[in-house]
Amino acid sequence: MFDLGVTVVGVKSIAKVTEHGDGWSVHLWAPHGHAERITVQQVIGRWRVSFAWKPDADPGSGPHRMQVDPVAGYNPDPVGVSSTVMRQIDFRRAGELFRLSLPDAEQANEETRAQWVESSGTALRDAASKGVTDLYLALLADTYVRLVQVGERSVTATLADMAAKKPDTIRTHLKEARKRDLLSSIPGKAGGRLTKAARDLINLKDQ
Repeated sequence: MFDLGVTVVGVKSIAKVTEHGDGWSVHLWAPHGHAERITVQQVIGRWRVSFAWKPDADPGSGPHRMQVDPVAGYNPDPVGVSSTVMRQIDFRRAGELFRLSLPDAEQANEETRAQWVESSGTALRDAASKGVTDLYLALLADTYVRLVQVGERSVTATLADMAAKKPDTIRTHLKEARKRDLLSSIPGKAGGRLTKAARDLINLKDQ
């Protein structure tokens, strides 16, 4: 995760851009020296999805504006945005990044992270008690991707603590998640993308 100070010429706005990896970024717009808009962006293939909030919005609220545009240099197909792209729009992750970017949120973020680690760990252990099922591997892959995205230094060790497993077991299970097409790979990098099959399993569990 890193910050870039960017001046947008002609708009007289300053955007603080924080890259979170895997196509995600947060843009803080401050045309008059104070934050007026927080935009979370998700890149899905050749499309960019923008979720916008006001800085004083309820942390638990959804975005007050959402927009889908082709990435620079891409002329979209006349058919437009496909249903496949629409299904990959991740409101939950966008909301998490919005809350992480709120002013004076460091302490709240630590508390939120601790709560997330506890709840996600419980879900992982419950699923693991039923064996190495597709649901368990989907939850493991989802937790793995999120830890990588937030810059966790010891991802495998953290996952091992959360799932009450040995690190070597976690590595084996992540490989199995990739074999079952629940987690994609990024050549030469840690992380990956949660596949549609994995998201469907998690969404079904949450219903």
